[in-house]
Amino acid sequence: MPPLLMNLVFSRLDQPPMPALLRPLARLIARGVRSNYLNPQLQLHFDHIEQQLAQNSWFAGKDFSAPTSR
Repeated sequence: MPPLLMNLVFSRLDQPPMPALLRPLARLIARGVRSNYLNPQLQLHFDHIEQQLAQNSWFAGKDFSAPTSR
């Protein structure tokens, strides 16, 4: 599962319709996963994007390319 989607899922984990008694436990689990796994992974991905865009204007190289319509 992509990290941004996992971040969305774990951000909603402690929200209703989660039973009220389980919310604190779900909050702890979500906070742990987000701080120990997701945030470092997202930072790694965003750093890679920044590095690529610092070298080129586009992700796929120096020139913009797109299919032409007929």
